Formats: sequence, C-alpha cells, structure tokens
Amino acid sequence: MNKISVPEPEENDRPSPRTSPAPLYLDRNDLRETVRKVWRHHRLILATMAVITTLAMVSVLQIAPRYTASALIMIDPRSTKVVDLEEALSGGSHDTEAVFSEAAVLTSRQLIGRLVDKLKLRADPEFNGALRPIPFMQKFNPVRLVHLALAGPQVIPNPDEQMERERNGLVDAVLGHLNVSPRPRTRVISISVESENPQTAALIANTLADLYLVDQLETKFEATQRVTSWLNDRLDELRRKVDASERAVEAYRATSGLIGSKGSTVASQEMTELTSQLTIAHADRAAAEAKLSQVREAISRPNGEDSVTEVLDSSLVQHLREQEGDVERSIADLSAQYGERHPKLIAAHAQLDDVRAKIHSEVQKIILNLENSANVARVRESAVAAQMEELKRQVASSNTSEVHLHELEMEATANRTLMETFLSRFKETSAQTSGEIQTPDARIISRADVPMTPSYPKKTQYVGAALFMSALAGLALAFVAESLDRGFRSGIQFEHETSTPVLAMIPLLENGSKHPADYLVDRPLSAYAEAVRSVYTSLLLTLGDEPLKTIVVVSAQPDEGKTTMALSLARMVAGAGGRAVLVEADLRHPSVHEELGLERRIGLAEVLIGAVTLSEAITKDPRSNAAVLLAGKETLNPSKLMASHQMDTLIATLSRDYDQVIIDTAPVLAVSDALLLANQADGTILCCRWAATSRETAHLGLKELREANARIIGAALTMVDMKKSRTYGYADTAYYNAAKKYYTE
Repeated sequence: MNKISVPEPEENDRPSPRTSPAPLYLDRNDLRETVRKVWRHHRLILATMAVITTLAMVSVLQIAPRYTASALIMIDPRSTKVVDLEEALSGGSHDTEAVFSEAAVLTSRQLIGRLVDKLKLRADPEFNGALRPIPFMQKFNPVRLVHLALAGPQVIPNPDEQMERERNGLVDAVLGHLNVSPRPRTRVISISVESENPQTAALIANTLADLYLVDQLETKFEATQRVTSWLNDRLDELRRKVDASERAVEAYRATSGLIGSKGSTVASQEMTELTSQLTIAHADRAAAEAKLSQVREAISRPNGEDSVTEVLDSSLVQHLREQEGDVERSIADLSAQYGERHPKLIAAHAQLDDVRAKIHSEVQKIILNLENSANVARVRESAVAAQMEELKRQVASSNTSEVHLHELEMEATANRTLMETFLSRFKETSAQTSGEIQTPDARIISRADVPMTPSYPKKTQYVGAALFMSALAGLALAFVAESLDRGFRSGIQFEHETSTPVLAMIPLLENGSKHPADYLVDRPLSAYAEAVRSVYTSLLLTLGDEPLKTIVVVSAQPDEGKTTMALSLARMVAGAGGRAVLVEADLRHPSVHEELGLERRIGLAEVLIGAVTLSEAITKDPRSNAAVLLAGKETLNPSKLMASHQMDTLIATLSRDYDQVIIDTAPVLAVSDALLLANQADGTILCCRWAATSRETAHLGLKELREANARIIGAALTMVDMKKSRTYGYADTAYYNAAKKYYTE
C-alpha cells in the first residue's frame, strides 16, 4: 500500500480536548474471568458433551455383553499325608507361595486342554475363531491384506498338526477369558470366567474347579503307586542286606572267640565284675583305714577312748565302766571315814587300778581288731587289682577283633532298622493304593452361579466416564476457542489493548429489523439510537478553541459498519436540530446510495473535477433533514482527488455552511484515501466490528492513523450482540440488561 506524506499541522491548527476520557475499569480476577470464559462457550461445551456422550452410548450399545461367573476354591492345609518321604505325596507347605503355585496349576495349559476336550469347546464359535465369519470390513482391511501378501504361500500342515494348532488356539482363547487370582491374606483362589453366554461362563468355572480336584487326586494316586513300587524293590534289597550282615556277625564272633551275652563278650563281662569288686574293695579299705585313724586320734586324747564308737558299743567295756564307777564311789565313801593309809582305802584304790587296766586292755584289743580289718581290706584290694591287671592284658589282646565285631553289629542293626522303617511305610502306601482314602488338598467352597447381569460393558461407568471426559474436552475446546478469539468483546477490552477510548458500543439489530439508520429515525429512544447519541455526545464534549466540524468515520477493513455509523451520526445531528452533511468519500466502493435507496448519480467526484457545482451535487436524506453528498460516478484516480486542493476547498466550504460534516471514507488498511482525509479533519472515529475485527487489525489501523497524524477522537464497537456480550461479564456490557427499561425497541 502506497503511503502519501502529508505535512504535519501546526499545534494551533488542532483544537485540544476539553477533557480526557477516564480509563475504564478492567476486572483482573482470574477465577471470575475463567468462569466467564466457560459461560461464554457453554453451548460449545454442552454440544461437545452431548456428541461425545451420545457416541459413547451408541458404542456401548453396540458392544456384545459379557457375563462373568466365579467359583471359589480353598487350599486345605489339613491334607492327609500318604508317605512322609520329604512330603512326596502331600500338598507341601500351604503358605503364600504354595497358594500362588496352585493358582498357576489352575491356569496350566495341560489342565485347560482337558477342559477344552471335556466341554467340546471346539464347536463353540466364541472360542474357536475358525467358526466365526470374517466381518466384511475386515476382509478388506489393508493391514490384513498386507500381512497375507508378506506371508507368502502357506504350508498346509498334516491333520495331527492341524488338530494340535487348533487345540492350542482353543487353550489360548480360554485363558483369555479366564482369570485365576488368590485372595489376599487367605487360602482362597477365585476362578472367574468371562463369556458372552452366562451358562457357558458358569459351566467353565465349575468344570475347571472339578478338574483341578480330580487332577490332585490323580497326581496323588500316581505318586502313591510310584512310591509303593519303589518301596517294594527297596525292601527286597534291604532284606538281603540284613540277612547277610547278621550272618557275618555270628560267623566272626565264633571264629574270634568273642562269645558273650547281651551283646558283650566273656572278658567284657569279667572286666565289668572285677571293676565292681575293685571299687568295693577300695571303698572297704578306705573306710577301715579311716576308722582306724579316727580311733587312734581319739585315744591319743585324755579320756578320748570314751568317744570311740567301738568302745562304747563293747558290752565288756561298759561292764568294766560300771565297776569303775562303783569303786570310785566306794573310795569316796571310805575317804570320808578313813585316812589315806587305811587298808580299806588302799585296797579300794588297788581295785580301781585293776579295773582301769582291764578297760585299757580291752580298748587295745579293739584297736588291734581295727588294724587287722584294715590290713585285710588292703590285701583284698591288692588281690582284686592284680586280677584286674591280668584281665586287662587278656582284653587288650582281643580289642582289634572286638572293634571289627562292633562294626559288623552296627551295620546289621542299621540295615534292620532301615528295613523296618521301609516296611512300615510300605504297609501304609499299600493300604492307600486303592485310592479309597485319597483326598485332595483343596475343596470347592463356592460353585459358580449363572450370572443374571452382564459384567461388561459397565454402561453406567462408561457413560459416566464419557460424560466426564466430554466435559473436559468441551472445556478444552472452550479455552482453545477463547485463545483463538482475537476479536474485541467490550470497550474495556478495546481500551486496555489499544489505549484508545471507546465512544460507544453500537448494538446489532435483530434479523428482520429495518436498516439501522432507518431504525434510528423510527425508534429514537431505542438502544441503537442511544448508542449513536453517545457518539454524538462525545463529539460535543470533546471541545477545544474551535468546535469539531469535520469528522472522518473510518474502519481498518471493509464490512465493519462505518458507512452505517456515518449515516446514523448524520441523522442524529440533523434530528438534534443541527445542520449536518454526509460526504461519501469512498469513491472506490460507494454504498450510501444503496442504504438511502437512491440511484447512483452525480456527486463528490463530479464536484472535484468541476463537472457540477456543489449545490447541484448535494441531495437531501429522504428520512431526515441531513444533506448528503454521494460519491458520484467512478473515477480512475480517487487518491489524487482526495489529496487535491479542490478537496480542501470543498471541506472548508462545507464546514462554513454546515454545523457538522460527516465524512465516510474507504478502509484504512485497504487504500490510503482515508489517511489523507483524516489528516485534514478535526477528528477521526474508528469503527471496529465487535468480535470480528482482530486485535492485530485494529492495532495496525490505529498505527496507520497515528502515523498520518490523524486526531483520533475514539472508537466505536459496531454490530454488538448484546445478549452474547453480557456473557463476557465486562462492566460496559453488563449494564444493558439492567437498563433495558429505559429503551423503546
């Protein structure tokens, strides 16, 4: 776009504004703004929720329902042991690992294969994919066709391989429908089967539980048979070993002379007896010597013999002691009657000495007797010890033979003990071989019932999840739409973004209403009329030394309502009793004549080239007292006419003859005509279409006007949808609903 440089006017040529518009309040509450964004796009959110939820419901209804049946098995820790050879036949320890091991057995391919064979699932299309027809769309699936093309020629397997593959496929299909899980902190295993047929689900769960118990019994029975056979063979071998070992013991005993009883030889028995005798002799000798030593010690003390037990026990000594006592009493009596030299007293003393000599003689006999006993004990001990030493020499010569004999006896004993143990276990296992007392290590505590309601799909949960996800998707779309919305939704927003005051927000008339300029004439108290009146009032209040006579109405791009705004403003001035003239300066795409319902005739172009006079070109507005100067015929160089001296003269003439000159121009960003006129006018009003004109476009238009040194009075947001604008919650849009009673629509 070519820009035309225009001279910058003198400072005194521009009337300064009497007042500056106060900045509008911008609500910066993030939470409130978020709620407003959601409410602004609530229809989008609800539509998204409705579409996604409806699709989810349709999808759920298209899914074939599946039913789940569950059976419960408890691993019984009180299992009966058959043979306790490292718990070969019992169920082992029933701890957590054992429970999980049994769960693995329930999902083993061998057990599932028996289930497939028993229930004849080969004929069930649900598990045998070969019986299900290939969907029409799947036949032409590109992935399937590419796979078939890359696979090359198929090798046809033999019937046995084909049966095995088919059976493996059935096992995989059943495993896909099966869920075996131990319950925490219990010995219970849950068997859950999912199927399209509720009866099939219950049948498979119960049959698998039964087959598992039967498999346990068969396993135990087979183990019992194996152990019984092994024990039988082992017992025959042990019998031969026991017989051979016992014969070897007796033969060696006879050849080595190690004859004895109760497992010991004659020499051993004699050694034992002599050891006992030597112990007794030693004890007797020690006791005799101790008694002799004690008596000697007692006698060595004065009157010590009276404390010796043997002395006290002697009847003779006791009799002599009694005589001694009688003599001592007689001496005492005689001493009281006679003197020491009296013959009776001397005879009594002689008698006392004789008694005491007898007592001493008797005590010596007792001591001599004790000495003899001690000597006899010593001799006996020595004899037994000598005999013991002789026997030791005899035993020492036979130690080697006896050691070997002990080895043979131990081997024979061990063989017999082992044979007895195996014989006992053989009897136990033989009694259980019939299987009549075999019991499994588990039991069914709850059989599967036929389910009445499908377990999949859970329609309520699916729809609820779809509703929740659709709400999130709707919110996401709402915020995306909000971020993509680059238009202005309120005057506050416009002023905040551009630092340009907004004179008014022009409402959008409902569909089917009259042309806005005609509506202004017919409804002078309507909201539309009041908005235009606000623009006119702003022009009256924006006064300097000179009144604003020439007003240029522009827009950044076409279809922003500038022509309607210019016509409405001219009619508003005329309706207020002022003399107003509307100049259509858009020579490229004029449209005022269409809005007035007139034919395109002579106008501004003819006046500027001097073809007609101004009075001949001016026409009257059919609906008001405003004068109108139409664009006229097409011209080759509109920009040259706008920059001509004739245009300056024309504007000066109109300013002298009319109170208000309203100039409708071409869009600013389309051509430079508007910039030439805005530079010469007293004021410029920028029309910006509500929600349609992007912020970047508005900024660029204002930039062009400022670079052209145009005096921008303010902007007007045109074609505002008042109902939608209220959802944005700005102060300048929220008032409309409360002020509706002041308008006459």
